[in-house]
Amino acid sequence: MLELGIKEYFDVETARSANEAEIMMATRSYGVVGCDHLMPGEEGLAFLTRARRQFPQVQRILMTGSQSLIDFPQYRIGGPRRLPDEAAQRRRFD
Repeated sequence: MLELGIKEYFDVETARSANEAEIMMATRSYGVVGCDHLMPGEEGLAFLTRARRQFPQVQRILMTGSQSLIDFPQYRIGGPRRLPDEAAQRRRFD
């Protein structure tokens, strides 16, 4: 559905799973990857965290229509716009 609004402005390719997206990203260069939080096979956040390690040059966007993230302030509009890096996460919990 998202494709309909942006396809005239950007080249859009769609993967049906995180595994398929990773294969696509390994064989072609992308500037941005977006995914839904509720993906087939795994959560979008897990996929984007892995994508960040494997493809650090790619910008990542997590989208969802689900209410399941409402209790996490970092995902609300106006919260952080990016995933914290792993070192910052470790410092926070050490």
